[in-house]
Amino acid sequence: MNRDTPRLRHLLQRAPAVPALSSKSDPEDPAVSYDWLLGMARRTLDAPPADADPHLTEQLSAQLADRPSRDEDLGQLHIDTASCLRRAALVRADGPVLAVGDDDGVTLALRLLGQSAVVAADLDERLLAFLGSRGVETHRANFLEQAVPGVLRSRFASVVTDPFRDLDGGLGFLCFASACVRDGGDLYWVDDPDWNPEHDAVRSAMAQLGWRVMRVHNNVHAYPLSPENFVPDALVEGLGLDAEWLDALITHTSAWSNLYQLQRTTPAADR
Repeated sequence: MNRDTPRLRHLLQRAPAVPALSSKSDPEDPAVSYDWLLGMARRTLDAPPADADPHLTEQLSAQLADRPSRDEDLGQLHIDTASCLRRAALVRADGPVLAVGDDDGVTLALRLLGQSAVVAADLDERLLAFLGSRGVETHRANFLEQAVPGVLRSRFASVVTDPFRDLDGGLGFLCFASACVRDGGDLYWVDDPDWNPEHDAVRSAMAQLGWRVMRVHNNVHAYPLSPENFVPDALVEGLGLDAEWLDALITHTSAWSNLYQLQRTTPAADR
């Protein structure tokens, strides 16, 4: 993430006030999107400097240079390479690691950090071919509609997933991912209450399924925004915002998410 702090601070100082919100979770209200964008801009301003090893960052960037383009229909939005390395450093384990969805390339980052047994499951066949050509074991899976394949079930010391930011999608990915965790293993969930209005509901549902949040790693992931992946037209038309100012704000802002470490609290005999 290339952050121009003085420029972003100046843009925020010029930000018009947020109009009254109909509901914090109403995706059709442009004021909700604007409020979210301003919140992410402030987090970008306050976020600590990237701490990833420059050599590893360069290596990972080179490996991801010809990654397939993101598929909006699959909810793909790439984190930057420093974030990918941070995620990998937190989820690596003494045992095999699975990424349930890996458009970010965390399995490649894990290999750079010395993790030998890495596996990716995804629906995107282009992505699976890309990762497979780089030595990652891959499996095609639809996490919302398909049963967990036997080859993945209860196999992994660590499983990470970055699911849809809603109750149904989040639980679909997490239930698939949790079935792949072996006894004593860790489940890592990428999410953020500022981004997911149903975050608390997902967390509560996982607790009822026997999974407890043991630790929260804040602001691990930066998702660089652009006018292409955060379309500003509705804010310009609906709120009368200056288009040039808004484009600049979006370009200098990253969306942020946390990493939640969960462990199973239900004894194996009770599952």
